[in-house]
Amino acid sequence: MPEFIVEKCIERVDNHFQLVLLASQRTHDLNTGASNPAQVVKSKGRKNVVVALYEIAEKKVCVHELFNLLIGRCKEYMKGNTGNACNTNKGKLQGIQSSDTDV
Repeated sequence: MPEFIVEKCIERVDNHFQLVLLASQRTHDLNTGASNPAQVVKSKGRKNVVVALYEIAEKKVCVHELFNLLIGRCKEYMKGNTGNACNTNKGKLQGIQSSDTDV
């Protein structure tokens, strides 16, 4: 991947960590097919990560919209896992309590 693309991205998104998160979100969008064909850079033979960086560098995607999508995806993930974690812990606690009463 050419270094000048990363430099262009850094001009647009000054935080490296935020750039990684935004590129990750856009790559996720491209991998799942949730992309607007008008926004896709000519990507013949390029991986989706590189395409995502090109799009960010060339201002083909809105950085704020990507960030909001990322936050939404994280909230959705946490909502699903929080419920599972509580149920799993309850099961473990019930198993511990029942074994305590058996002794």
